[in-house]
Amino acid sequence: MHPAGNEPSRALRSCFYDAGRIPEEFYQEAVRYGNASFSEFIRAISAGVNIRGVRRPLREAWVARASRYVGPALAVWGREDYVLPVKHVQDVQRILPQAKAHVIERCGHLVMFERPDEFLAATLPFLDRAEQAEAA
Repeated sequence: MHPAGNEPSRALRSCFYDAGRIPEEFYQEAVRYGNASFSEFIRAISAGVNIRGVRRPLREAWVARASRYVGPALAVWGREDYVLPVKHVQDVQRILPQAKAHVIERCGHLVMFERPDEFLAATLPFLDRAEQAEAA
């Protein structure tokens, strides 16, 4: 049983659509490292993100540099991501026109852990195509 009042465990659960998919080891790590450093984690995260998403100065700096990148890009997003809502996929595709987007249903922020098979199904073909393009 995972402590409901444990702040790091609650933060971990907020990254998943289905908390039943959280590996036990994640809870152990959250307790082991999270309790001691949770306030520092919150401070670090809040320096870059607020309730509206990535803070404007940081976002604007990223966007200003984005046009210099011309390589392949893939955005894999969980439909139920409450950390960075799926509506931001449109921004990624606007900022990086070459970006491919793949949205995984019934999935939160930690796509690679919550839906590893779907994540790999989106990622591996993308990486194969990028590698082939680089070799050409």
